[in-house]
Parts: sequence; structure tokens; C-alpha cells
Amino acid sequence: MTWNMKALADFVEKDQGKPQRTIAAETLFSLMWKLNIVRYHSDKSKEAISDLQEIDPTEIIGLIFEQATGSEKGKEFFKMQFASEANLIACAQSLHSMSDILGQVVYVSLNLDKALPKPINQRRRYLGVINDEMKKAALAPELTAKIDKFLSSKQFVFVSDYVNVTKHRSLVPAAYSVSFAEKSLHGLKLSAFRYDEREYEATWSNDFLDSDVKSLLEMIVEIGNEINKFLGIG
Repeated sequence: MTWNMKALADFVEKDQGKPQRTIAAETLFSLMWKLNIVRYHSDKSKEAISDLQEIDPTEIIGLIFEQATGSEKGKEFFKMQFASEANLIACAQSLHSMSDILGQVVYVSLNLDKALPKPINQRRRYLGVINDEMKKAALAPELTAKIDKFLSSKQFVFVSDYVNVTKHRSLVPAAYSVSFAEKSLHGLKLSAFRYDEREYEATWSNDFLDSDVKSLLEMIVEIGNEINKFLGIG
């Protein structure tokens, strides 16, 4: 699935003038750049531990013991985990920030300064705030429904909570782990954590990178296409 961003920027120029096109183009470029950053860190997180994926689980257990003893093998094992976790955190933070930039895209594209009863202050132009004001004004209901789906999705709620914890409270410990339940699995695993009333079980990093990230990026593109559709852009 793709989103014709150039057609959207061209529409803004025709509808609102060249200065607004410049703003729209900047926000659209920023959104695409963030998407590339998300993909970059996702790939790097997986690459950092890719060599370990070929090792037998029993050997991984040996490396875990090596790490505990501080041997050279253990240190190298730790470095691989560190690189994977660092890129995982960067991926999650970049993905989370895409929602803020998407809010700017929605605001500028739909010319909400004029379309809403009252303009939203620049400092409050978060996607959720914008969506709430659009719903109050009964503006673009199909678009607001897609934004609601994105913001309330379990994937986005998880990313938001994970980012809020790791940015403002504490790290969510991650370590290379082995599981023999049902089938042998090993990889980087995020510890269970809590954010306010929500609790999360321990989760494999690859499940987040391969499934959650993909789902959220697809939903962002769906929202983009709905913007174009609402504006009558073919």
C-alpha cells in the first residue's frame, strides 16, 4: 500500500497557496524521513543479534553464563544485546513521534485553521487533540475513525507506554533469552513492565519489530490515503 504524498502537497498549493504547500511538504518529508529512521533502527536491531539466531539454544545458555563471568566471549555477547536494545528503543521513539508529525499533516492538509470553529494552538496540535476537535465539528468522519483506530490500537498503546516509561521513568530491561516452551526460541526479550494501570507481559523484540511496527506503519498509510480521499485527490 502506498500514499501519494506529492499529490497531497500539490493539492495544498492549489487550495491554500504556495506558502502552505511549503509547510505541507516539510511535514510530509519529515513523516517519510521518520519512517525511514524507524526502518533503519528496526533493521539494525535485528542485525545486531542476527549471528546469534543461528546458534543452538544450549550454546546460547553457555553465552549467558559467559556474560555473568565477565569473559571476553561474554563481553561480546553483551555488546550485541546492547546494540540491539539501543536500536529497538530508537525505533520505538521514532515510531511514536510519527503520530505527532502525522497530526501536523492532517492539520495543514485539511486547512483546519479555517475548517474548525476555533484554531488549535500550535503547542496543542497533537494527533489525538486534532482528532477530538474534528469529531466535535463532525468533520471528515471516515478519517477520524481511522485515526481513532490507530490511536486506540494495542500496538500504538504499547509503543506509547513503552516510550513514556523508557524516556521519563526508567529503562525496561531487555536481555537475550532462551525459551523451551512448545518450541525452542531465543532472542532479545523485553521484560514485563507497567505504565499506570496497564501491565505488559515480557515480549520478544522481533515480535514488536516484525508485527507491531509493520501494523502501525500500515495504519499511518491508511490515514494518509483517507486524507487524500477526503480532499478528492485521485
